[in-house]
Amino acid sequence: MFKCKVCGKEFQKRQSLGGHVSSHYRTKKEKLVTVTVKTCKYCNETFKNGWQLGAHITNCKLNPNHDKIQKKRIVSRTGLEVSDETKLKISKSLKLAHKENRAWNIGKSRWNNKPSYPEIFFAKVIENEFSDKQYVREYPVEKYSIDFAWPHKKIAIEIDGQQHQRFKEYSDRDAKKNACLTEHGWSVLRLKWIDVYADPKKYIKEANLFVGQ
Repeated sequence: MFKCKVCGKEFQKRQSLGGHVSSHYRTKKEKLVTVTVKTCKYCNETFKNGWQLGAHITNCKLNPNHDKIQKKRIVSRTGLEVSDETKLKISKSLKLAHKENRAWNIGKSRWNNKPSYPEIFFAKVIENEFSDKQYVREYPVEKYSIDFAWPHKKIAIEIDGQQHQRFKEYSDRDAKKNACLTEHGWSVLRLKWIDVYADPKKYIKEANLFVGQ
């Protein structure tokens, strides 16, 4: 006879005992899953853990405070409530941007945004290593903005992250931007951040010489 160590039940065959023992662990696992499932009190949708449930509740349409929550989000993101008149103006601006082939830049302009880590790093490099520190961040030329510009020399340095190599949209835009700057008499140096990170001394020297020319 073969005896189960969990419940003491006996079996004549080892195979029968093996199947019985596995049922104990399967039952334990099912109970564990049942315990960890979380349910929305508004729509009864279930989630595996508490943070998923919490994220859902704030967006649940059956939540009686749903409209107030969404309204607060809009105000917190924009700093003010968007009126119907403002929405109409935005709509007209978007249509005009598409018509003038400027739509690619909507939502991607960094003139009013914080600089990326590579740009912060390069700004410190300029302050510490460059002889000519009279640069301007996000200098506008037509519909484009230059990462680091020396307007008095018409020198431009662009710091390209991985997205510039990975996505055709970025590479096409960079080519058009280079052509525009060249047409306006600018000299452009593009530095791949991955290269600068791998060999900073080499590319810092190259950039310094480029600005000092």
